[in-house]
Amino acid sequence: MNTEEIRKDFPILSETVNHRPLIYLDNGATTQMPRQVMECWTSHYCHQNANVHRGIHYLSEQSTLAHEAARQTTAEFIGCDDSRQIIFTSGATDSLNLLASGYAFPRLGPGKKVVVTEFEHHSNYVPWQQAAKRAGGTFTVIPVEGDVLDLERLKKELDEQTVILSVTAISNVTGTILPLQQIISMAHAKGIPVCVDAAQAMRHGGMNVKELDCEFLAFSGHKMLGPSGTGVLYGKKEYLKEIQPVRFGGGMVDIVDLKDTTFGEVPYCLEAGTPNYAGDIALAEAMQYMNKIGLEEIAAWEKELTDELEETLRGMEGVTVIGGKQPKNSVVSVSVDGVHPYDLASVLDKFGIAARSGNHCAQPVLRKLGYESLLRFSPAFYNTREEIHILAQAMEKSVAMLRKWC
Repeated sequence: MNTEEIRKDFPILSETVNHRPLIYLDNGATTQMPRQVMECWTSHYCHQNANVHRGIHYLSEQSTLAHEAARQTTAEFIGCDDSRQIIFTSGATDSLNLLASGYAFPRLGPGKKVVVTEFEHHSNYVPWQQAAKRAGGTFTVIPVEGDVLDLERLKKELDEQTVILSVTAISNVTGTILPLQQIISMAHAKGIPVCVDAAQAMRHGGMNVKELDCEFLAFSGHKMLGPSGTGVLYGKKEYLKEIQPVRFGGGMVDIVDLKDTTFGEVPYCLEAGTPNYAGDIALAEAMQYMNKIGLEEIAAWEKELTDELEETLRGMEGVTVIGGKQPKNSVVSVSVDGVHPYDLASVLDKFGIAARSGNHCAQPVLRKLGYESLLRFSPAFYNTREEIHILAQAMEKSVAMLRKWC
């Protein structure tokens, strides 16, 4: 991978922060956007902009064609044969809320339950928790020990009362890659549908829904080089038809009269209102950009950077890398003796280094690990080994300085 050439596609990587070259290691929160995606977004507004599925004039038809082409690109990117299985949303959070409210809630009630894991981001935790609470059902959380999911406990909890299992593909705290195919097989053996939160995973080699055989898959555009406010919910045809619309308005209806309303077909009945069509089109461009580089190449380079980063941090005195030796990618979280993560992130920022401090929207697993806050580094394929070396030097200086103050 020619990282230096790739970096030229990302204008923001040439910025300086506090008079130092930007080193962006917060890709787990949001990735940067290549010039090609920005130009795609701008070009649509300059040459094709019009509301989709609403007009018969030229611009509306061109805009609609571009939006449906983006749906097709998205389907192909995740190994789906039918673009009608792609629902455009505002992000993984929106996708998971749609599922929790439109699929799980009508099926939950006394004696019924939804199952998640302690690894989950709040977006794949709170919507299910609240749906169970509103419906009077049970919200079951499978525990983790270190960075290992308790598969035996999961097997016991999956039963005929389980409405759905929802599980992340990669932990946004430890970087742990969960054994999805094993988990999905366990659920299917009991006839239980599975939703995969792929927000952290889509950039690291992609996700093939045909190989996974999951019933649902959710992800965000802003974590895979696309615009914010874009996302996708994939579903098997028979399951998408079972989702009750939870947002209503233009574009998703069939017949509206004084007494009742009938709804259109999937996917449109689940896409109320004017979609973020320019954003969806730009998201498809981001997928094409990654395809041109090569998903396997991206994943391999990110894994190399992750391994080098983890090894470097483990070698520092007083630095604890969270998680053991389970397979992981693009997330390394640490705790530093005597130094608060917020203070360390603030000082690293003076070196031009962008890192994330806090609970990472995953409070249950942090508390299970014994922390309230951690410092997280999340490299992407446009990062370099040199940046890892600069980070190591900045960490040594920052920690030494903060310990003197403490």
